[in-house]
Amino acid sequence: MPENGRIFLGKTTTTNQIASTVDEFYFWIKEDAEVQPYDFVTAIDENFYSIGTVVEIANYTDAMSHLSNRIISDIPGEPLLERLSTTVAKVDVFYSYQIKEGKKQEKIYPVKSGVDVYVSTKEEILEALNAGQSQNQYFPAGVISRSIGEEVIVPLQPEYLVGPEAGHMNVSGISGLATKTSYMMFLLYTINKKFPNKYINIIFNVKSADLMNIDVKSDSLDENDKKIYKLIFGDEIFRNGSPEPFNNVQYYQPRGKNGEPLSYSSRRGTIYAFQLSDVYQDLDLLFSDVRDEYHTAESFARFVARDWNEKSNCWEVNGTVQGRRGNQFFFSNDIHNWEELVTLLDNHADEISSIYGLALSTVSRIKRELSRLTESPIFVSQRNRNEVFLRDVIKNSTPGQTIVIDIAKLRRPEQTFVVGEVFRELGNILNSETEQNPKNAIIVVDELNTLAPAKQESPLKEQLIEIVRKGRSNGFIIFGAEQFASEVDDQIIGNSSLRVLGRTSAMEISTSAYSNYSRQEKNTIMMLRKGEMLISYPTFRSNVKIRFPKPPYKILGSNR
Repeated sequence: MPENGRIFLGKTTTTNQIASTVDEFYFWIKEDAEVQPYDFVTAIDENFYSIGTVVEIANYTDAMSHLSNRIISDIPGEPLLERLSTTVAKVDVFYSYQIKEGKKQEKIYPVKSGVDVYVSTKEEILEALNAGQSQNQYFPAGVISRSIGEEVIVPLQPEYLVGPEAGHMNVSGISGLATKTSYMMFLLYTINKKFPNKYINIIFNVKSADLMNIDVKSDSLDENDKKIYKLIFGDEIFRNGSPEPFNNVQYYQPRGKNGEPLSYSSRRGTIYAFQLSDVYQDLDLLFSDVRDEYHTAESFARFVARDWNEKSNCWEVNGTVQGRRGNQFFFSNDIHNWEELVTLLDNHADEISSIYGLALSTVSRIKRELSRLTESPIFVSQRNRNEVFLRDVIKNSTPGQTIVIDIAKLRRPEQTFVVGEVFRELGNILNSETEQNPKNAIIVVDELNTLAPAKQESPLKEQLIEIVRKGRSNGFIIFGAEQFASEVDDQIIGNSSLRVLGRTSAMEISTSAYSNYSRQEKNTIMMLRKGEMLISYPTFRSNVKIRFPKPPYKILGSNR
């Protein structure tokens, strides 16, 4: 260890074929030094500092070929000839600066050969991650584990995650049960602890009862998890030896048969249901999963919305109809609920066909689809007094409130419809919001590959894309996840400033969705363990490998 007290690792090296650049440099590693991929190191050349992370480690010898090594080691034991050998690390530069007149100034310049390389200090790592900008406020994204043992918090500059500079997060991978959801919830938790009462949290429970106990303290955190929470928050969030879970949480469950919750959870939350008068303008969302090449179902949905009488609260079907014998007569019918709607299409297909210019086969098809889609008990003729309309819940929500919407036990078309209803209300708020009455919301949703698929258009997908395009400047942020990023629309991925990858299969990582990742990074992604993620962020010049703790709340069956 040199006199300056820093841990010496080696010296930078360049050759006539491999040069250091403003983006990367190489250094040989001394024999007893401990260096691992994604360790932060600092090259120091007098007053010039270059900070980066190790992305590749390779060993070189003076052998011209593998055959020559085979020849000198033909028998067991010591080789006949001792080869010259060294281990070299490649470093991606995050930030470089010089100290001039006692002040740090960014200097984008390559490191010379023969410069000492040391383990980065905590202060240097934070400087590198923040590109030299001092940050009084930040969101903790997790911690960096280092070979020397000391962990460092990874700070995210808020304006690049929740706007206005950029926004949204996308998490993908096959890391294991609830890992992606756990990371989204961890980051949501840190944001709410750092900035309480600023955001409305809207969470979709998509799988089992994973997120139906987020206000119940976990009893499964180990000491490493608690250590990370203490590093980030100190003791302020701890009660009885463990961090507090979420608070001010309201749970909403779909209506089941006989008015009971349709849920995997034993918890009894507020029941939600939909009557026709609630969603007469949103029937296109109901048809999201229906193949509609000629937009006939979409046209029918527009006709219902156009002819709805808000005073009478019904769809008024009026028009002159050409009878089968050539005679004309006036047809009129008022539709108030789902049952009347299906009956109308079943008994008066000719009249609907004549009034709205739809083919009889189209009317029959719409009737079949509506019968199938509305057979779920969440579609009711009249809501009970204890049942709510979700869009009213979203409209009346307030900062600091956490809303969990359970959709786990619904079929896919019903899940799509419920998510679409929430996002449509968010879109209405987004378009009508004023500076005097702003709303900030973070929406957590899994299975984006089914909600915004790459090769399929739908009203819900359009709504999601509108939120990711406009939301960052208005405080509406999506935390989305999926197993395979290649199956999600490019606009969803591309508009997400924080991209998080868990362990991913070789087949998936070979797709174009991962074209920006180097070979070394792809190998790392395929070997990530539970609790480890590789993240990219606008202020980071390279990707960072982080660890995060298990959630502070109870998860049935698993705690990650």
